[in-house]
Amino acid sequence: MSQNISIIIASYNRKSLLQKNLEAVDRQNFKGHLEVIVVDDGSTDNTSQMLKDRAAAKNKSAFKYFETFHSGPAVARNLGIANAKGDILIFLDDDSVIQNNDYVQKMLESFKGKDVGIVAGRTTDFYSGILNLIRAGDPPEINFGNPSKLNEAVGVPTKNAVFLKEAIQKAGGFNPLFRYACCEDVDLCVRILNLGYKLAFNKEALVYHYPVYSLKNYVRKSYFRGFSQGIFRSVHPDKSPKLSLLKIVIFPLLAARNFIKKTKICFAQKLFTKNILRELVLMFVWINVGYAAW
Repeated sequence: MSQNISIIIASYNRKSLLQKNLEAVDRQNFKGHLEVIVVDDGSTDNTSQMLKDRAAAKNKSAFKYFETFHSGPAVARNLGIANAKGDILIFLDDDSVIQNNDYVQKMLESFKGKDVGIVAGRTTDFYSGILNLIRAGDPPEINFGNPSKLNEAVGVPTKNAVFLKEAIQKAGGFNPLFRYACCEDVDLCVRILNLGYKLAFNKEALVYHYPVYSLKNYVRKSYFRGFSQGIFRSVHPDKSPKLSLLKIVIFPLLAARNFIKKTKICFAQKLFTKNILRELVLMFVWINVGYAAW
């Protein structure tokens, strides 16, 4: 297996989280060649200057950054892929932080299986209950908490995933039609799996996700999700679950109940309980507004 690895991170207006992300990448003890590529997707928060300073302090073969007009993660990642030297490409979101220093090595070991083209790591975050609520009706994603469900996964999120470069190239890369950060990764995975490649999982490759939770962000993401789901359903009708009453109302309520029951942080309980009905309504409205917009 190749020891030539590229880590690709598309970023938009998350300078502080991106710095945390890159610091964790720096701590990797991988012995092969590892290059890091960051694509600044038109940020306006001084991300560009931070990347310039970092590039000046790093070996040119180990760190590269590119800038593009704000076009969404699919276009940004394709730019990273086009400039990557690695045979294996690791994708991280700019708000995701690697938790173990042997992450790259562990992911690489998962490619020993025959025809493996994609490997998904395990991602955890504090607002898992909220994210489950927001994701109601999404295409299925991996669930390490229920191993029997792994075989049902049709794709994996690129906040913690590794791909063979040749598999991505054969599939045609990310579809730029997905302008928002939703479903563009699952769409690519579906096309790669249709080529005969296999999907593997590595629960020891841990990434911590830092979600930004606010009412404004919630509404925006709900709209983006609905818009992206409209695209996904038009491209992969056989892979798209229907938005039933169960998924829109009952599932979010159960997710919220489990979140409140399990968490021990009182302020989060109060925050979520206080806003839950408002957020359920907003999620339903904006997912459908986004879907209608597509």
